[in-house]
Amino acid sequence: MIVEYQAAVIDAALAGQKVHNTAVADSSEKIPATGEAETEVHSPILEIVKESDKKEYASGEKGYYKLTVRQLREDVTDQNIVIEDKLETQGAFIVKDSIFVKKNGIELKDAKIEADDTGFVIQTGASLSDMDKIEVCYEMVFKTESTEPEKIVNTAKARGDISPEITAQQEAYVKAKSRTDCHTNTVCNTETNRNTKADRDTKTYRSTETDGAAKSHTNTICTGNLPENDSCTDESTVSILQWWK
Repeated sequence: MIVEYQAAVIDAALAGQKVHNTAVADSSEKIPATGEAETEVHSPILEIVKESDKKEYASGEKGYYKLTVRQLREDVTDQNIVIEDKLETQGAFIVKDSIFVKKNGIELKDAKIEADDTGFVIQTGASLSDMDKIEVCYEMVFKTESTEPEKIVNTAKARGDISPEITAQQEAYVKAKSRTDCHTNTVCNTETNRNTKADRDTKTYRSTETDGAAKSHTNTICTGNLPENDSCTDESTVSILQWWK
């Protein structure tokens, strides 16, 4: 006689542990026999990677951030992935309307996002196998009056129904633009123009300089098409990898 059955693990606390079970068979002769088995419960292993377009920013400049969450263990899937990011220091704020969530390149339109200037929590409602990845893209604006570099720290977290919470921390630096960075007796302002194109984002940086006579002019101050061409010269544009829509 052969008895076959399946068992489901419903207690998340058993992830990574071993389950021991014993089977007993008996008959009218009252000579019982037993059999034992031990099975390891494989748990998901999450990974979170945090990236930014730069490590140092001028006050008023916008930074571009991306979080990538993966599940690393084969043949295991975790459900209801939650992703958080939180600023630990002053000197920057998150652009709430810029937050964009996608799984395997497709927007997660049903993801629930709670955000303020200092962070966000995303209930993705999505699962992760070892073949999947979830990406979160967002923008952050840096602000300071200090001409000395100030450290900005923010921490990202990810967790699922079964997997434990993991974290990734990143540091960036911001400082106010010094008057000596422009011509004498000028006031400097920097603006960024983003034009989304096929497979990349184009950012054009311009500095507006106003002298004592209230005259002003605008220059394009950096050029290049990254990553194909990483040079930087006058009258040009800077391209960054397309992380967005």
